[in-house]
Amino acid sequence: MLNNLLFPVLCLHCQTVPQKSSHLFCEGCTPYFELRDPSDRFPLKELNIQVASALEYIGPVKSLVKKLKTGQLPHLAKTAASFLAAQFYRLGWEVDCIVPVCRPWLRALVHGIDHSHAIADNLGKTLSTPVYPVLRRRGGEYPQGRLNPEQRVSFSKNSFTLRKGEKIADKRVLLIDDVITTGTTLQHAINTLFEGFPAQIYALTLCR
Repeated sequence: MLNNLLFPVLCLHCQTVPQKSSHLFCEGCTPYFELRDPSDRFPLKELNIQVASALEYIGPVKSLVKKLKTGQLPHLAKTAASFLAAQFYRLGWEVDCIVPVCRPWLRALVHGIDHSHAIADNLGKTLSTPVYPVLRRRGGEYPQGRLNPEQRVSFSKNSFTLRKGEKIADKRVLLIDDVITTGTTLQHAINTLFEGFPAQIYALTLCR
Protein backbone atom coordinates (compact mmCIF):
# COMPACT_ATOMS: atom_id res chain seq x y z
CA MET A 1 0.00 0.00 0.00
CA LEU A 2 2.76 2.45 0.99
CA ASN A 3 4.74 1.51 -2.10
CA ASN A 4 1.73 2.36 -4.30
CA LEU A 5 1.44 5.75 -2.63
CA LEU A 6 5.11 6.55 -3.17
CA PHE A 7 5.32 4.97 -6.64
CA PRO A 8 1.79 4.80 -8.04
CA VAL A 9 1.08 2.39 -10.88
CA LEU A 10 0.43 4.37 -14.07
CA CYS A 11 -1.63 3.58 -17.14
CA LEU A 12 0.63 2.02 -19.76
CA HIS A 13 -0.66 4.41 -22.40
CA CYS A 14 -1.51 7.84 -20.97
CA GLN A 15 0.45 7.59 -17.70
CA THR A 16 -2.50 8.56 -15.49
CA VAL A 17 -3.30 6.65 -12.30
CA PRO A 18 -5.84 3.83 -12.85
CA GLN A 19 -8.74 3.40 -10.45
CA LYS A 20 -7.15 0.17 -9.19
CA SER A 21 -3.42 -0.46 -8.89
CA SER A 22 -3.88 -3.89 -10.44
CA HIS A 23 -5.19 -2.38 -13.69
CA LEU A 24 -2.82 -1.91 -16.62
CA PHE A 25 -4.86 0.89 -18.16
CA CYS A 26 -7.01 3.73 -16.85
CA GLU A 27 -10.77 4.05 -17.29
CA GLY A 28 -10.31 6.31 -20.31
CA CYS A 29 -8.11 3.81 -22.15
CA THR A 30 -9.94 0.59 -21.26
CA PRO A 31 -12.76 1.01 -23.86
CA TYR A 32 -10.17 0.66 -26.65
CA PHE A 33 -9.85 -3.02 -25.72
CA GLU A 34 -13.31 -3.99 -26.91
CA LEU A 35 -13.16 -7.13 -29.05
CA ARG A 36 -13.63 -6.71 -32.79
CA ASP A 37 -16.68 -8.14 -34.53
CA PRO A 38 -15.67 -11.79 -35.15
CA SER A 39 -17.41 -11.74 -38.52
CA ASP A 40 -15.02 -9.02 -39.74
CA ARG A 41 -12.31 -11.14 -41.42
CA PHE A 42 -9.14 -10.10 -43.24
CA PRO A 43 -9.07 -11.25 -46.88
CA LEU A 44 -5.92 -13.02 -48.03
CA LYS A 45 -5.75 -13.15 -51.80
CA GLU A 46 -5.65 -16.59 -53.40
CA LEU A 47 -5.75 -18.36 -50.01
CA ASN A 48 -8.87 -19.99 -48.64
CA ILE A 49 -7.93 -19.12 -45.07
CA GLN A 50 -10.00 -17.55 -42.33
CA VAL A 51 -8.10 -14.66 -40.73
CA ALA A 52 -9.48 -12.74 -37.76
CA SER A 53 -8.19 -10.27 -35.17
CA ALA A 54 -9.07 -9.63 -31.56
CA LEU A 55 -8.49 -5.87 -31.20
CA GLU A 56 -8.21 -2.64 -33.17
CA TYR A 57 -4.59 -1.48 -33.49
CA ILE A 58 -5.05 1.97 -32.02
CA GLY A 59 -3.95 4.07 -29.04
CA PRO A 60 -3.64 2.02 -25.84
CA VAL A 61 -3.59 -1.25 -27.81
CA LYS A 62 -0.55 0.01 -29.72
CA SER A 63 1.14 0.80 -26.41
CA LEU A 64 0.53 -2.73 -25.14
CA VAL A 65 1.99 -4.28 -28.29
CA LYS A 66 5.02 -1.98 -28.30
CA LYS A 67 5.92 -2.72 -24.68
CA LEU A 68 5.50 -6.43 -25.30
CA LYS A 69 7.59 -6.39 -28.49
CA THR A 70 10.47 -4.53 -26.89
CA GLY A 71 10.60 -6.87 -23.91
CA GLN A 72 9.81 -4.13 -21.39
CA LEU A 73 6.88 -6.02 -19.85
CA PRO A 74 7.02 -9.70 -20.87
CA HIS A 75 4.09 -10.56 -18.59
CA LEU A 76 1.85 -8.72 -21.07
CA ALA A 77 1.99 -11.88 -23.20
CA LYS A 78 -0.55 -13.36 -20.80
CA THR A 79 -2.79 -10.30 -21.20
CA ALA A 80 -2.56 -10.50 -25.00
CA ALA A 81 -3.34 -14.22 -24.92
CA SER A 82 -6.48 -13.58 -22.88
CA PHE A 83 -7.89 -11.32 -25.63
CA LEU A 84 -6.99 -13.88 -28.27
CA ALA A 85 -8.67 -16.65 -26.28
CA ALA A 86 -11.84 -14.58 -25.84
CA GLN A 87 -12.02 -13.92 -29.58
CA PHE A 88 -11.17 -17.54 -30.42
CA TYR A 89 -14.17 -18.80 -28.44
CA ARG A 90 -16.42 -16.31 -30.25
CA LEU A 91 -15.15 -17.51 -33.62
CA GLY A 92 -16.12 -21.10 -32.87
CA TRP A 93 -13.02 -22.58 -34.50
CA GLU A 94 -11.74 -26.05 -33.62
CA VAL A 95 -7.99 -26.59 -33.80
CA ASP A 96 -5.44 -29.26 -32.90
CA CYS A 97 -2.36 -27.11 -32.40
CA ILE A 98 -1.10 -23.53 -32.23
CA VAL A 99 1.79 -22.18 -34.32
CA PRO A 100 3.34 -18.77 -33.59
CA VAL A 101 4.74 -16.53 -36.34
CA CYS A 102 8.28 -16.42 -34.98
CA ARG A 103 10.40 -13.29 -34.79
CA PRO A 104 13.78 -12.95 -36.54
CA TRP A 105 16.30 -14.44 -34.13
CA LEU A 106 18.37 -11.24 -33.86
CA ARG A 107 15.45 -9.08 -32.74
CA ALA A 108 14.35 -11.74 -30.27
CA LEU A 109 17.89 -11.81 -28.90
CA VAL A 110 18.14 -8.01 -28.60
CA HIS A 111 14.76 -7.63 -26.88
CA GLY A 112 15.07 -10.80 -24.84
CA ILE A 113 11.72 -12.17 -25.97
CA ASP A 114 9.99 -13.72 -28.95
CA HIS A 115 6.68 -12.15 -28.06
CA SER A 116 4.61 -14.12 -30.58
CA HIS A 117 5.92 -17.36 -29.11
CA ALA A 118 5.24 -16.09 -25.58
CA ILE A 119 1.67 -15.17 -26.53
CA ALA A 120 1.14 -18.57 -28.17
CA ASP A 121 2.45 -20.39 -25.09
CA ASN A 122 0.00 -18.56 -22.84
CA LEU A 123 -2.83 -19.11 -25.31
CA GLY A 124 -2.00 -22.80 -25.48
CA LYS A 125 -2.34 -23.10 -21.71
CA THR A 126 -5.70 -21.32 -21.78
CA LEU A 127 -7.07 -23.44 -24.61
CA SER A 128 -5.35 -26.66 -23.45
CA THR A 129 -3.88 -26.91 -26.94
CA PRO A 130 -0.26 -27.83 -27.79
CA VAL A 131 2.03 -25.20 -29.26
CA TYR A 132 4.21 -26.29 -32.18
CA PRO A 133 6.97 -23.77 -33.05
CA VAL A 134 7.34 -25.25 -36.52
CA LEU A 135 8.25 -22.04 -38.34
CA ARG A 136 11.81 -20.82 -38.64
CA ARG A 137 12.52 -17.23 -39.68
CA ARG A 138 15.45 -16.41 -41.92
CA GLY A 139 16.18 -12.77 -42.62
CA GLY A 140 13.45 -10.20 -42.11
CA GLU A 141 15.48 -8.31 -39.54
CA TYR A 142 13.83 -4.99 -40.35
CA PRO A 143 10.71 -4.11 -38.34
CA GLN A 144 7.72 -4.49 -40.68
CA GLY A 145 6.14 -1.27 -39.44
CA ARG A 146 9.01 0.75 -40.94
CA LEU A 147 8.71 -0.75 -44.42
CA ASN A 148 6.51 0.26 -47.33
CA PRO A 149 4.33 -2.42 -49.01
CA GLU A 150 6.92 -3.16 -51.71
CA GLN A 151 9.69 -3.61 -49.13
CA ARG A 152 7.44 -5.85 -47.04
CA VAL A 153 6.99 -8.20 -49.98
CA SER A 154 10.71 -8.21 -50.70
CA PHE A 155 11.79 -8.98 -47.14
CA SER A 156 8.97 -11.41 -46.34
CA LYS A 157 9.18 -13.59 -49.45
CA ASN A 158 10.92 -16.88 -48.70
CA SER A 159 11.67 -15.68 -45.15
CA PHE A 160 10.11 -18.74 -43.51
CA THR A 161 11.11 -22.39 -43.50
CA LEU A 162 9.51 -25.38 -41.81
CA ARG A 163 11.45 -26.98 -38.98
CA LYS A 164 12.28 -30.64 -39.36
CA GLY A 165 10.76 -33.14 -36.96
CA GLU A 166 7.59 -31.15 -36.32
CA LYS A 167 4.44 -32.87 -37.56
CA ILE A 168 1.43 -30.79 -38.56
CA ALA A 169 0.16 -33.12 -41.28
CA ASP A 170 -3.62 -33.57 -41.17
CA LYS A 171 -3.90 -31.20 -38.18
CA ARG A 172 -6.06 -28.11 -37.84
CA VAL A 173 -3.54 -25.34 -37.22
CA LEU A 174 -4.11 -22.00 -35.49
CA LEU A 175 -1.48 -19.50 -36.66
CA ILE A 176 -0.84 -16.69 -34.17
CA ASP A 177 0.72 -13.26 -34.74
CA ASP A 178 0.60 -9.86 -33.04
CA VAL A 179 -0.46 -7.42 -35.78
CA ILE A 180 -1.70 -7.75 -39.35
CA THR A 181 -1.37 -4.78 -41.69
CA THR A 182 -0.91 -5.75 -45.34
CA GLY A 183 -1.06 -9.49 -44.58
CA THR A 184 2.21 -10.15 -46.44
CA THR A 185 4.08 -11.78 -43.56
CA LEU A 186 1.09 -13.87 -42.59
CA GLN A 187 0.58 -15.01 -46.16
CA HIS A 188 4.19 -16.22 -46.50
CA ALA A 189 3.96 -17.99 -43.15
CA ILE A 190 0.79 -19.75 -44.30
CA ASN A 191 2.40 -20.76 -47.60
CA THR A 192 5.24 -22.35 -45.64
CA LEU A 193 2.85 -24.19 -43.32
CA PHE A 194 1.16 -25.73 -46.35
CA GLU A 195 4.42 -27.60 -46.97
CA GLY A 196 3.60 -29.62 -43.85
CA PHE A 197 0.21 -30.72 -45.28
CA PRO A 198 -2.10 -29.49 -42.50
CA ALA A 199 -5.80 -30.30 -42.77
CA GLN A 200 -6.81 -26.67 -42.14
CA ILE A 201 -5.13 -23.38 -41.23
CA TYR A 202 -6.80 -20.61 -39.26
CA ALA A 203 -5.01 -17.34 -38.50
CA LEU A 204 -5.70 -15.12 -35.50
CA THR A 205 -3.85 -11.92 -34.73
CA LEU A 206 -4.00 -9.78 -31.63
CA CYS A 207 -4.57 -6.58 -33.62
CA ARG A 208 -5.55 -5.26 -37.00
